[in-house]
Amino acid sequence: AGRYSLETNIQAWKDLYAFGEIGFLYTTGSSVGLGNHTRLYSIPINLGLKYFFHFDRLHPYLGLGLTVAYSNIQNDSADVTRSPSGWGVGGIGKVGFLAYLTNSVFFDFFADYTYLKTSLSRDKTKRVETRKANLSGLAIGAGIGFRF
Repeated sequence: AGRYSLETNIQAWKDLYAFGEIGFLYTTGSSVGLGNHTRLYSIPINLGLKYFFHFDRLHPYLGLGLTVAYSNIQNDSADVTRSPSGWGVGGIGKVGFLAYLTNSVFFDFFADYTYLKTSLSRDKTKRVETRKANLSGLAIGAGIGFRF
């Protein structure tokens, strides 16, 4: 399982940058009880602000933003809704640093925490107790970037 994303940053004022990010998350698992195969797809879209600090070739940052995500769960269990989906709204906090290799090429090391709850559409003909899905979580990773 993993989250893959593309992000862009645009300088808003001095060391304050606006960021935009779109991602894709895919993971698999088993349903509780019966153990049937289950898949989760999610497409998060994040918008917010980052503040950068500058120390030679290291640029630590803090960020905060809004998350909107479309999510879909595909479940192979016969007695539940096979493919509930829906939109959710939440927030994202970012911390990390850019390590510049050259004046334009850098590595981005980050930890992002996303708070996201969503209501998934459901089939009312099934006898299933429904709840809101909590898709909140921490993502730790690295990326490579280019500064124009």
